Amino acid sequence: MKRKLGICCFFAVGGFTLPTMAVQPIGYLDSAGCDVVAGWSQDPDIPDAPIDVHVYFTGPAGTPGAPAIATTANVHRDDLCGAIGSCAHGYFAPSPFSLHDGAPHDVYAYGIDNANEGNPQLGNSPRTLQCSPAPQSGIRRKIDGVSPLEAWRFSTFWDVLPLPSADADQLAEGMEFPDKPMLMQADDGTPDVYLVDHGVRRLITMNDATTWRFDLGSIEKMPAADIQSMPLGTALRPRPMLLIHGGLYVVDDPQPFVIPPETSGSSSSSTGGGGFSPDDQPPAPTCSFKPGKASGNWFYVTMMGVIGFTFRKRSLQTSKR
Repeated sequence: MKRKLGICCFFAVGGFTLPTMAVQPIGYLDSAGCDVVAGWSQDPDIPDAPIDVHVYFTGPAGTPGAPAIATTANVHRDDLCGAIGSCAHGYFAPSPFSLHDGAPHDVYAYGIDNANEGNPQLGNSPRTLQCSPAPQSGIRRKIDGVSPLEAWRFSTFWDVLPLPSADADQLAEGMEFPDKPMLMQADDGTPDVYLVDHGVRRLITMNDATTWRFDLGSIEKMPAADIQSMPLGTALRPRPMLLIHGGLYVVDDPQPFVIPPETSGSSSSSTGGGGFSPDDQPPAPTCSFKPGKASGNWFYVTMMGVIGFTFRKRSLQTSKR
């Protein structure tokens, strides 16, 4: 009996520690809304460190063709501080515009274990995303061809809103969208970064750089005087929004474009420095497209099938299981 007690004392007092079992991530998918998909996740093995969360749309992980996005659960949330003992574990992902068609779509979320011990589906997952296409204001600006679509890193899954034709008709057609993003910074040391849009400078924020997927490594220097001489345009929309209306268009706001005389035509609005006032409408397009006509619709049908889901759609299925 004493011998057995001695062994027990050795394990209890002698400092021998049984190996701890790894714990899988915990968390919830709180909402699948028309603006964002949001929730929280934490790996108890590393309680203060952020972990990845994989969000799948229209089907669970492993479903062929189910679009997915990887995001990081590192957003501070006051409600988590006391509940799980650490605050920065919230996550969010954009609500994909292509699913704003009024129909219900399942959304799944998985916490990614830091030690590959399993990636569990989070609580409340799946949730249902059901959003109708919201009517838009502003103007629509045509994207001409595949090259601009790729240069801007637009995604037919995240960015294309299935806006009804009648609502798209309410958006006047403005100047064609630039072929590629041109980011400029003054050479006098000022930190501001601008998107140059047909001679108009539009201030870019860090949030814009993220949601519009800009490559900040492509910023070029320009003489400060040249930048300051450009009319200042509006801020970008919070995120890209595209629509198909006989062609592919970006939804935008009117800009104070200065149209060169040789390209302005007889209806030029560039007198006295030109451009659109807030109450003006952009010039009527010289060529319009209507659904059903042979006006290049074949290109957009082909483009939708070929390009598909392009934004951060990686091999998440293999990393999930």
